Formats: sequence, C-alpha cells, structure tokens
Amino acid sequence: MCDYGKLCDLAQYEIEDLQAAGITPSPAEIVDLNALAWSVRSTANRMQQSKGAPVRVGGVTLWPLTMQSGAWYRDEGCNIKGLEHEALAYAMAHGYAAGEPFLMDDPATTVKAWSATIKATAGAMTAALDAVLVQMEHPDMPPKPDGKGLSHGELSAMLAAATGIEPDYWERRCSMPYAVRMLHIAAQQRNESGKQLASDPVVQATIALGWAVEKIRRRHKGE
Repeated sequence: MCDYGKLCDLAQYEIEDLQAAGITPSPAEIVDLNALAWSVRSTANRMQQSKGAPVRVGGVTLWPLTMQSGAWYRDEGCNIKGLEHEALAYAMAHGYAAGEPFLMDDPATTVKAWSATIKATAGAMTAALDAVLVQMEHPDMPPKPDGKGLSHGELSAMLAAATGIEPDYWERRCSMPYAVRMLHIAAQQRNESGKQLASDPVVQATIALGWAVEKIRRRHKGE
C-alpha cells in the first residue's frame, strides 16, 4: 500500500545520495522522486521483491546482504576476530545506508562501537541473523569459462548490460538474491528470444527513477 503523503525509503536514499554530492533537489523534484520511488515499491508489490524482508532486533534493522555489503563482509568483516557475528550484523544493517559506510580506517573499532549500541541478547541477535540468512539462499552463480565464480563487479556489469541500469543499483540498492535471480531471468530471456531483460516491471520503474535522479544531477552541473 502506497502512502504518497510519506517519503518512500527509496526516495529518501536517492535524496540523501544527492545531498551527499552537494545537490539539493527542489521541492517539486522531491515530490517527483517520491512518486517514482513509490511506483517501484508498488510495482514490486512487496519490499521483499528487491530488498528482502527486514528483520528488526535491538533497535536496528537487518536486511539481506547487497553485493557491496557482502563483499565487505567477505573481504574484511569476517576476518575481525571475535566480532564475526557483529560484523555480519553491521553489513546487513548498512547495505542501504547513504554515504560510504564500508570505508573505514579501523573496521574492528567501528564494528565494536556500533554493536555496543544494540540492545539485544546474543541469542536474539543470532536468531535475527539466521532469519536474514535464510532469505539469502539462492542458486549458485553461473561459472565463468575458467570455472571460477563471478565477482560482484562482474555480476553488476552483466546486469547493467542486460537491463540498462547502472552497476551501482545492483551493487548497493538491491539484495544479492534478487540480483542473482534477475541474472538468471536475463539468461533465460536471451535463450528464448535473444532480447535484453526489459519486461520486468521493477526494472522498468527503477529505470524511470534512475533517469529522474540523473536529470537532477545534470541540472546541478548546468547551474
């Protein structure tokens, strides 16, 4: 159910991203972005379509990992001794955060300080992590010719080529299971018709939102 009187979380993300780049959308542009963002949500019908189901614990909300947050956990977070679970929770909580939450000088200190603010028992946190991880079960990534799996950069590049949506969307704004599912759909469509993935309504709505944001960026450059 869309409530156009409220700011959609997806619109808020885009607005904060623009503000971080020094761009302040006009009131009319904010209204347009909000309407387009709600169209993505309503087209998806449920938030789970692209982001997965949120799991709330101890005052924070955990989401299935995005490609970016998953790469950070694989490369850095899981190597923080004694804070592996906390690092996983951090990755799940910050996948859709504005700015660059995974650029940090001291990951261990950042994760430890963040986890200290969570008001939840160890058992409750474990249950929450499990509830998110269950959603992340997805088919294996299609292998490359050399037999190795795709990197997140290669996956996002393939999806960008198939959909026309910039890699940033696939890496930072949707869950990994959704991205993988979309890649399989794209492969199936190529096998059937040789056409690019263009029929998915979420993709079409997202393209409209992305173009609206791009026009605001271009307007800012022209000022």
